[in-house]
Formats: sequence, structure tokens, C-alpha cells
Amino acid sequence: MVDRAGDRIFGGLVRGAIAGAAGVWALNEVDRYLRTKESAQTRAATIAAQPHGLDPAHVLAAKATKAIGAELAHPEDNNVGVAVRYAMGIVPGAILGALRDRLVWLTAGRGFAFGVATWAIEEEWAAPRAGLAPSPALYPWQAHGRSFITHVAYGLTVDAVLRVLKGPPR
Repeated sequence: MVDRAGDRIFGGLVRGAIAGAAGVWALNEVDRYLRTKESAQTRAATIAAQPHGLDPAHVLAAKATKAIGAELAHPEDNNVGVAVRYAMGIVPGAILGALRDRLVWLTAGRGFAFGVATWAIEEEWAAPRAGLAPSPALYPWQAHGRSFITHVAYGLTVDAVLRVLKGPPR
């Protein structure tokens, strides 16, 4: 199957998945840095708001392993949760890679709009509704700001990698 720009959809999916993985890496690095700048009080309030002190990816990993009759020895720090976190970034990256010539608005600001969209959809809307996070109102404002910044870093990175792998959107 070929898109409007004459590119194979599968190629766009693969390039987008690669870009999504790079974006998650960037998101994690920015998040790690910003967490060192948070006060102990903000960090404690963020952890207290999370289900069992876990981020949405690790909540999903714990639920999935429990559903198959297994249990994670360290629910807060495990490879399954890391894999889920990467999948949560690879899938939107792959979709963008396949459809970016059709959804040009998502590439606005060299990926800024895509980062904001993933933040709003995943963090503020989908995770709470899926039971992977509590209501956004329970988090301190600093957690929202950190999440916004990390998702913008994700979007910028996804766009940059896609531009290297394919060029600018048409």
C-alpha cells in the first residue's frame, strides 16, 4: 500500500517506530533530569497520587502480568514496565511515521504539536480513563509541567528522527 507521497505505508510505520523509540529515550532523559530539580515535597505528592506509586506504564505492566497469572517481583522497577513505556511511545511514533504526510498539522513546530497531542491524549485523558493513573487533578501542577516538557521533547525527537530517515513532511 502506498501513501499520497508515493511512500510505502509499511516503511513509514518502521521509520516511525524507530523515531518513537528515540523519542521515548529522550523523554526519559529529560524526565530524569527534571526530577532532580523537583522538591522532595513535589516528588512525594506525585508518588502519592500514583496508583501504588507507579507510573502508567508500570501499572499496565503489573495488570497485564497479573492477568496471565504472574506477578512482578519489583512492580516499580522492571523490564516489563520499561517495555510497556517504550511501546506507549513507539505506537504513536509509528502511526505518525505512516500518516505524517496526511496529518501535517501534527508536524507543526517540528514535532511540538505532536508532543503536545501525545501529552494531552496519553497523560491527561487516556491514562486516567483506563485506570492507569488517577484524575489529573490529584497531581501537583509541577508534575503536569514536567510531563508536558518531556512530551514536547518526545515530539521534537520523533520529528527530528523522521526528518533524518525520510526528510520533511510533504
